[in-house]
Amino acid sequence: MSIKKEDLKHPEPEQIKALRKSYQDFKGVGITIAQMDCADFVHSTKRAWQMWEGGKRSMNLAYWELINIKIKKEMKQ
Repeated sequence: MSIKKEDLKHPEPEQIKALRKSYQDFKGVGITIAQMDCADFVHSTKRAWQMWEGGKRSMNLAYWELINIKIKKEMKQ
């Protein structure tokens, strides 16, 4: 099965928030710490993360893939 480029879409802000919220709940931390951690996972800034969550910027697909991998790994530990 091959994936067509047009099938790949940037994550919606709601998806990004939901992923951060699941991490936040898992770690038992506040939103600021969770956003900083998520930004660190993708080697970005907390401000960039907030802009992705707020829909002011589109998250690169590579970042989306990376954050999903890292959070899944973090939650298994």
